[in-house]
Amino acid sequence: MLMAARCSVETIMVTIMRPQTSARNIFRELGFHEEIVHEDHVRDRSGKSQDIIMMRCDLKALWKELKSLLGDSELGQDSQSSTCGDRT
Repeated sequence: MLMAARCSVETIMVTIMRPQTSARNIFRELGFHEEIVHEDHVRDRSGKSQDIIMMRCDLKALWKELKSLLGDSELGQDSQSSTCGDRT
C-alpha cells in the first residue's frame, strides 16, 4: 500500500464471491467496504450461481488513519525503490 500511496492511487477494488466470508472479513479489517453486489453473477466450480461482491478501499482515508495511529516516522519508506509504473 505504500507504493500505491506514493503513486497517488486513490482507490483499490477487490471482487469476491459471497461464500468467501473469511476473505471478506480480512478485507474489511484492512479498510475495505462493500460497494456493489451483483446477484447470481457467476457460477462456482460446482455450477451453482453466486453473488459477486465488489469491495472498495479509499486509500486517502486509510493513509490518514494510519498516520494518526502510527505517525509518519513509524510508517517508514516502501522497501522497493522502484518508481510508479516500473515493473522491474
